[in-house]
Amino acid sequence: MKVRELTEATFRSVRRRTTLKTRQRGNALESKETSRLRPLRTKGGKVKSQTFFFETSGSDSGDTWIQKVKAHVRPNSRKRSVWGTDVTMVCNCPAWKWGGSDHWALEDGYLYGLPRSNRSFPKVRDPKHRQGACKHVISVSNLIRDGKMKIDE
Repeated sequence: MKVRELTEATFRSVRRRTTLKTRQRGNALESKETSRLRPLRTKGGKVKSQTFFFETSGSDSGDTWIQKVKAHVRPNSRKRSVWGTDVTMVCNCPAWKWGGSDHWALEDGYLYGLPRSNRSFPKVRDPKHRQGACKHVISVSNLIRDGKMKIDE
């Protein structure tokens, strides 16, 4: 399977690729930022990207899942909101791994790191590409959409 280059995957576009039911379930969850890495910079000192880490508790199980989001700043962009930048992301929950999100993130170029699944097409769980993200990543996107996340200067 050929891995595509990073595309213009923003939180907005990933949310559009996710079912209404999953978005509603994600809206009911609370996410919080646990840490962030210092921004990576170009030789000229401009911010190139920054990685954020989040925790979201599962609605039923009480388990806590970790999400990683890397915001990629386009050259000469003045945007500092993570919502409008290209992103790569991953969640360590079982739904991301086996529900199709991992596969589609890899295919569409917004997977952070290596795939957690076996990279096979999700012919049972999501053959129609309706699961762009799990409910935990949707919960993180709500936090980011509300303007609470900015890329450091």
